[in-house]
Amino acid sequence: MTDETIFLEAIESKPCDPTPRLVYADWLDEQSKEKENTA
Repeated sequence: MTDETIFLEAIESKPCDPTPRLVYADWLDEQSKEKENTA
């Protein structure tokens, strides 16, 4: 199971809770910054 899958499952399990979405957005931001630094 990937990190992304875990985040998406958390979002699906609590659709009214903004916290999983915010954490996922932060994680996506970190992933894009890591790719920029390695390119």
